Amino acid sequence: MCFPVGRTTSTSCMSYLDSGYVFLGSKGGDSQLIKLHAEPISSPSSAAAPAGAAAADGGVTGSGSAAVSDVNSDEGPNHVEVVDSWPSLAPIVDFIVMDLERQGQGQMVACCGCFQDGSLRVVRNGIGIHEAAAMDLPGIKGIWSVRRSWMDAYDSHLVLSFVGETRLLEISEDDVLDEATISGFDSDGQTLLAATTLHDQLLQVTSSSVRLVSSTTGQLLHEWSPANATHNNSSNGGSTSITLAAASPCQVLIASGGGLVWLLDVSESGRLEEVSGTVMDAEVACLDITPVGMGDVAQTQQVQSGAVQLYAVNKLYP
Repeated sequence: MCFPVGRTTSTSCMSYLDSGYVFLGSKGGDSQLIKLHAEPISSPSSAAAPAGAAAADGGVTGSGSAAVSDVNSDEGPNHVEVVDSWPSLAPIVDFIVMDLERQGQGQMVACCGCFQDGSLRVVRNGIGIHEAAAMDLPGIKGIWSVRRSWMDAYDSHLVLSFVGETRLLEISEDDVLDEATISGFDSDGQTLLAATTLHDQLLQVTSSSVRLVSSTTGQLLHEWSPANATHNNSSNGGSTSITLAAASPCQVLIASGGGLVWLLDVSESGRLEEVSGTVMDAEVACLDITPVGMGDVAQTQQVQSGAVQLYAVNKLYP
């Protein structure tokens, strides 16, 4: 004896997963993940609304097969719960392009789906953002990804910077984030920059120093601080706090109070070698160091005037 258990999308293929979950693939509407219940459920489809919201995020609006369970809800007891839905425009039977919001941007109004899954949808040009994971981290100030080796295809750690501390998360092969420690990292200071160097070393810049760490052993290889600077040390005026940092694959650009800027080379032997230093006319607002065809070029911007200056990094001259 057969009796209807509920209404779903028009199905082209189906696969029973486990524990009452069934995936329904559709060529004429939205594919669905449903759950079959032994007893009737009160709502025809508890997940119809989220599916429509997901469609809007991707630049598609309108009602589709996610809501078909609301039609003919008097057919009898419903045993089908729509857990998730994947919007599909196929097949597009007809469409027109029109400016619905009268803002000079054409949008496509399409007749989508077939049979019971027919729907009218508006397709607009835009960017869809889908949240893959979320984690509450109050007070976070910065985040960087680093690799164990410069040639690695994937990152191995996330460096999280907070006021007064730094935390590390290790990315496992299964893309699971676990809290980790690297002995050479300063976990009691706020990180201003973290990166992987060309020589497979980890770089950490805090307000007090620049630290070079072995990516294999995690041990501290070398440390540099403004207090030990050899260039423009007499003009330092007692300022030993790093305010800004930027890095290229094998160089580090450091700024301190009073407009002081230093250039450091990262050697293959695991040392930070101070190359040059200069004093700006005003406090530095931002830094950048980028490899270009003629060599590395450093860029600075001053706080008061907003002037942007380019420097050849070998001698830090304009």
